[in-house]
Amino acid sequence: MKYMYYATLYPDCDCIGVKFHDFPNVNTLGKDKIETTKMAKDTLEGYLLSAEDNRIQLPERTNATDIQTKNGESLLAVVVDTSLVLANKKEGC
Repeated sequence: MKYMYYATLYPDCDCIGVKFHDFPNVNTLGKDKIETTKMAKDTLEGYLLSAEDNRIQLPERTNATDIQTKNGESLLAVVVDTSLVLANKKEGC
C-alpha cells in the first residue's frame, strides 16, 4: 500500500527532530538532513507495517496547508510503499 504523510523537521540540540502531525507518538531524529530524511521514512514505514498487520485504522492525511511550522522548522513529505517492503522481505533482502 502506498502512503504519504507530512513530517515536521525541527532543531533538537545537535540533531534534527522529526514529528508526524497525523501520528503524535511516531517520532525520530537524525544528525543531518540526509540521515533525518532516511530515519523519517524508516520510522513511518515501521509504524505503517505494524498498523497494517494489526488492522489499525489510519487517519486521513492532513493537508500541508493546515500544518503550521514555527521558525526554524520545515515540512517534509514522507512517502512509503509497504508493498515494496513486504516484497523485499519475501525475497530475503
